[in-house]
Amino acid sequence: MSAFPGWQYLVMYLVNAPLNEHDAKFLDGWHRPEGGRARFNPLNTTQPWPGATNFNSAGVKSYKTRRNGVDATVKTLKNGNYNKILRLLRRGNADFRDLADAVDASPWGTDGSVIKSVLGVK
Repeated sequence: MSAFPGWQYLVMYLVNAPLNEHDAKFLDGWHRPEGGRARFNPLNTTQPWPGATNFNSAGVKSYKTRRNGVDATVKTLKNGNYNKILRLLRRGNADFRDLADAVDASPWGTDGSVIKSVLGVK
């Protein structure tokens, strides 16, 4: 898996989702097409955070610590715009297609078909 080790499990824990390898794989599959290199920001959130700096002109942030980046990602996921993603993660082991479609339908901006391709599903 990519980014910094274990971030997926910490995100799942903090959004009250079951901890499982399946959903960690999905989160990593979401991370990969994001392609960002912002520090401690695996999903390229633009969530403001104390000490964060702008990584790019879109407002993607670089965070000071791993935990800051995870907390900012979780705060973004819980802001009310990503409820379907949260419901599916909280269900545990949801179909990758459903999860990717939920991301695609959200304001996050990641193309769900690219996530599916990364994960090897049609």
